[in-house]
Amino acid sequence: MLNPIGITAREAANAYNVSPRTIRRWAQTGRLDAAKDASGHWVITLDTPSLDGFKPAQVERARELIAQGGIVPVRGRRIFLAVSNDGDRTYLTAPQACNCKAGIKGRYPCFHRIAAVIMSAATAPVRRAA
Repeated sequence: MLNPIGITAREAANAYNVSPRTIRRWAQTGRLDAAKDASGHWVITLDTPSLDGFKPAQVERARELIAQGGIVPVRGRRIFLAVSNDGDRTYLTAPQACNCKAGIKGRYPCFHRIAAVIMSAATAPVRRAA
């Protein structure tokens, strides 16, 4: 089941590897499903798989990782390189698995995987304006 999630222009810019200004321009022309919030900032709506199984704190850490540019696509739209919290290590991650310590143990999904889920939805092809 797909779940709509709102991300900021900066998060979308990191996902698409473009500037936030380009994201705002795409939002204005209708290339992205976006709307302005009460404070006048663009919120881009993505359809992601449900994030209900993840803890809210993990989802927030994943969004922070994306906003800081700590996760980048490596192969296509499904495999990403994520930076550790302290910035010393990098991990390969995908929506299904991650090779960080938490991902290898597998008891709980790590926030790198959540970021990969969001990034996979964000890097889907941008719809063209009619």
